[in-house]
Amino acid sequence: MPLEILNSLMIGCFQILAPASQLSVRLRIPGLMVALVMVAGHDAIAVQSLYGFDSDESYRIGDWLTADGSQDAVGLGNYDIVKDGSAAFGIGAIEFPVGASSFGALEIPTSSNLGTSFTLSVMANELGNNFSRLFSSYNGGPVGADEFVFDIDPSEVTGFGVRTIINGQRVERDLSFVDTSYHHFAMTYDNGAVQLYYDGQPLGAAESVPSGNVSLAQNLRFGEDYPPTSLTNESFEGFADDVLVYDRALTSNEIANLHSLGAAEFFGVSAPPEPEPLPPPNIGSRIEVFVDRFLVADSGNASLSLHPPTAQEISLQLNGPHETTTSTYFTALRDEDNKVRLYYRGNVDAGEATLMAISDDGINFTRPELNVYEEDGSTANHIVWAGPQSHNLSPFIDTNPNATADAKWKALGGTGQMYAMKSPDGIHWELMQQEPLDITGAFDSQNTAMWDAEAGLYRSFSRVWIGGKRAIQMSTSEDFINWTTPEPIIYDVPLEHFYTNAIVQLPGAEGVLVGFPMRLDPSRTNQPSPGQTGVSDAVMITSRDGVNWDREFTEPWIPEGFDTTRSNMPAWGIIETGEDEWSTYSTEKYRLSDNRLRRLAFRPYGMASMSAGEELGWFTSPTFVFEGDRLLLNFQTSQDGFVAVEIRDEQGMPIPGFELSAMQPLSGDSLWEEVSWGSSSVSTLLGQPIQLYFELVDADLFALQFDAVPESGVVGDYNNDGLVGIADYTLWRNNLGSTAALANDPIGGTIGTNQYNQWKESFGQSLSTVTSDSHQVPEPPLVIPAVASLFMLTVVTAKCHVKRGSC
Repeated sequence: MPLEILNSLMIGCFQILAPASQLSVRLRIPGLMVALVMVAGHDAIAVQSLYGFDSDESYRIGDWLTADGSQDAVGLGNYDIVKDGSAAFGIGAIEFPVGASSFGALEIPTSSNLGTSFTLSVMANELGNNFSRLFSSYNGGPVGADEFVFDIDPSEVTGFGVRTIINGQRVERDLSFVDTSYHHFAMTYDNGAVQLYYDGQPLGAAESVPSGNVSLAQNLRFGEDYPPTSLTNESFEGFADDVLVYDRALTSNEIANLHSLGAAEFFGVSAPPEPEPLPPPNIGSRIEVFVDRFLVADSGNASLSLHPPTAQEISLQLNGPHETTTSTYFTALRDEDNKVRLYYRGNVDAGEATLMAISDDGINFTRPELNVYEEDGSTANHIVWAGPQSHNLSPFIDTNPNATADAKWKALGGTGQMYAMKSPDGIHWELMQQEPLDITGAFDSQNTAMWDAEAGLYRSFSRVWIGGKRAIQMSTSEDFINWTTPEPIIYDVPLEHFYTNAIVQLPGAEGVLVGFPMRLDPSRTNQPSPGQTGVSDAVMITSRDGVNWDREFTEPWIPEGFDTTRSNMPAWGIIETGEDEWSTYSTEKYRLSDNRLRRLAFRPYGMASMSAGEELGWFTSPTFVFEGDRLLLNFQTSQDGFVAVEIRDEQGMPIPGFELSAMQPLSGDSLWEEVSWGSSSVSTLLGQPIQLYFELVDADLFALQFDAVPESGVVGDYNNDGLVGIADYTLWRNNLGSTAALANDPIGGTIGTNQYNQWKESFGQSLSTVTSDSHQVPEPPLVIPAVASLFMLTVVTAKCHVKRGSC
C-alpha cells in the first residue's frame, strides 16, 4: 500500500501521522504513548536523541532512541553521572557542579541540521539560579542565523525567564522559578512557528520567526556555549535529566505527557545496556609523579603535599645592553650543544627585541655577541629578533621527526595577534608566514607551544579573557600554521587571574603536563610598582590531556613575598642543573631599576609527593598494567621513617611473593631505588592488571617507575647485580617453566635447562671477570626428557623441594 494512503488512515488504536518519507506510528493506550519511527525514501532525517543517564558512566553517555551508539553524546569539561537519587526519572542524571570555574557540556552528534520541525526539551534542576544555557551552538558576538540558543534565567536578571534565538530572531517569555526543584523546559519549532513550554504548559501563544530549515554551523551543546564564550556566567549548574532532541514539533498534549510521564515511558524505550568497563590504563614504563591523584584511589592518613622550590642565586641582573625595567617573559632550555639558553624581552630604538643569554651550567649566564641584528651601528650584541613578536617570543626545540632543517626551532610571538616563527639554530629567526595565525585570543602574555609526540601534534597555550579574568586556552595543530579553535583549560576551583602559563612537558614523564602560572590579584598591592597595582605569586597546575587540569594545590608554589606586581613570574622551562637538582627561574623587582631573574632549585620530580607524618599512612592505586622488570621509587624519609609497597591483584588481594612481609622497607633519601621482594620479579606480572598498596611513616613518595633492568652484560647474571652467583640460580629456579624475562638471558623463551646450563657455564663471572663466589655449582633438578610435559617438570621440581628442602 502506498505510504501516501497509509498516512491518512486511522486503524483501531493506531494513529499514523507523518510525511511519506517518515512514517511515525503512535500506539495510544491510556496513560502511555509509544513512538515507533519507520523510514522510507531517501530524504535526510534530522537527529533524534534522548539521554536519560540511567545506565551511563562518565565515559559513555548513551542515546536511548537510536540505541546503537551512533548518537552517544560527548561529555565535555566538568560533569559527572550521578545515581544517588538526584534524577527526575529513573536512577541517573548528569550533574554540572555549582560554582566551578570550568564549564561542562554535552555535545550532541549530528545535531547541526535540525530540519524544519523539531523539539528540544530537558528536565532541569538549576541550582545556581543563574542565567544558564540549555541548548546552544553559539560562540560569541551577535547570534548569527546559523547559531541557536535556548536558555533560562530563573531570577529574570536579563529581563526574561525563558528564551530562544532561532533563525536570527528572539522569542522570550517572563518566568521566575528560583527554587531547588526539577522543572521541564521545552521548545518546538514548526517551519517558522516557535512555542516555549514550562512544566508541560505552553508559555503564551506560538510566535513566528523566519521559516525554513534550521541548519547550524556546529552541533548543539547542552549546558554551555562554544569557545570563546564558554566559561562565562551562562554555564548551567545543577542536575539535568531526559535531555531530548526530537525531529518533529510535538503537540501541546504530547509535551504535557512528556513532562508527566518522563521520556522513557513517553517513547516506550529503556536505557541502553551498561557500557563495557574501560580497560585498566597501561602506564608502560613511564615515570609517574605524585602531583595529582592519577595513581591514588584511596588513602588513610596520607595526602598529597606541595614542595615549593628553594631560592638560589640571582642568575641575571637585567642591567645589560638593551635590557630594561620591563625585561620579562623568560624561556629557559638546553640547546643541542647542552648549553642553557635564556630568551627574554628587551628593547632597541625601533621597539621591543628578543635577547638571548647563555650558560654552561644553568647558573652563571653571559650575553653572547651573536652578530645577527645591527643596533647602534654594531652587531656585537645578544639580540636575535626585533619586531612586534618580541613582546613575548617564546622559542622551543621542535622534536617533531618531520620538522625540516630550517624549522628545528619554532616559536610563537605577538600581542593581540599571534605569529608563527622558525629557525634552524634558535638564533637566526624568520616568520613562517607574513600573516598572523588565524586563531582567537588576547595573546598579551607569554604564549607557549610544544610538540606532543604521544598525540602527534603541536599544542599551544595562550591567554584569553573569561568573565573579566585572565585565563589560559589550548589549541592544537598538525603543521604549526593551522590551529583548532582554542578551548579554555578546565579545572574545578574558582577562576583566578592567571597572567602566564609556563606549561611544560615534564622531562622524562612527557605524559604529564605541568604549569606554573603567575597568579595575579589586581585588587591588592604590597609594594608600589610604577604604573601598576596588584600582588602576584605562582601556583602549580597539572594535566594528563591538556584540557582537563588539576588544581589539587591552590597554595603558592612561589610565594608572593614583598615584591612588585608582575614579579614572581616563572620562566618557561625546567633545566637539569645537577644529578639531584632541577632548576627554573623567576622574576623579581619588575619595573624597578634592579629588575632581575633568580634561580629556583627543586628535587627532580619533587614538586609534590604523597606524604605521611609520624603516624602510619597508607594509600592504594587504581588498577593498571605496566611494562618493565623492576619497580623504582623516588622518596625521602626521616631517620625513623620508611616506605613499603605491596603488589595486589585487581580485586585488591596481595599477590603471593609481593606481600609487604616479603619486602624490606625503604628509608633514607633516594632519587631512584629498586624495590625488592626477595627472589620475586615484577617481570612475572607483565600484562597482568595490578594495584599497588603503600605504607608510609614520616616519608614523602615523589614518583615511581616500572623500568627495564639495564643488563650487566654478563650472560647468566639473571638478577643483574654484576655477578653470576647463587642468587641467579635461585631466580632461575623460582621461574622454572615460565616465560618471565630474565636479565642477561640471550636464549629467552620458556625458562628451563638451557638457562641452567648457560648460568652454570658463567658461574663466578662478573663484570671484572673476577671469580668471587666460591659456592659449589648446584646441580639442576631432575631433567625431564624433552618429550615430557611442563606439568611433570613442575611436579618433580616440587617433590625435590619437599624431600631435600632445596634443589
